[in-house]
Amino acid sequence: MVRTIVRKKVATGVNGQYIAHHACDQLSPRLRAGRSRRSPRRLRAPSLRTAPSPGQFTVDLPGGGDVIHYPAVLPHADVYSVKVSPYLPDPAGPAVVTAWTMLVSLSTGKPLALLDATELTVERTAATTALTADLLLPPGARTAAVIGYGRIGRAHARYLRHLRPGLTIRAFSPKGVDEADDGVQAAANLEDAVTVQTW
Repeated sequence: MVRTIVRKKVATGVNGQYIAHHACDQLSPRLRAGRSRRSPRRLRAPSLRTAPSPGQFTVDLPGGGDVIHYPAVLPHADVYSVKVSPYLPDPAGPAVVTAWTMLVSLSTGKPLALLDATELTVERTAATTALTADLLLPPGARTAAVIGYGRIGRAHARYLRHLRPGLTIRAFSPKGVDEADDGVQAAANLEDAVTVQTW
């Protein structure tokens, strides 16, 4: 994925590339087409096992809010990466939450790409959760619940439906489910979403 992102030219800067939000939208259908399903053994590939990741850390901001940092080294790609995700409260409305990833060459020390990672974060979060659910759900499971049906919730339901085509998804959101996707049933309340009738 790193090599694909780096080679996707959207806007070229002096030393690297800026990959905008809409370019990530163009990449996401590849994730949705079925390549997300990997066996646990493949998820533990040597390239992932040997990627040093010192762990995330958070920097608190004056007046509230914070920025979470996710650094990692990808030796197989000759790349250092860092993702930053600012959380900026706004007293007048919803908080501002964004995600940015920068890739830096381990050979030259120069930036290779600046990526608007908001949509990729949604896809990654939903895909990994769905893979986990697929491993934990009984083989004959027929129903699953998704609590919260915003952008991330819808992505969770989409991946679950891909992995388990016969699965019925019950979705509940405190703000209401305006329009449910195929195979998704809107639940009127939390109890309806998580309660399974056995008769």
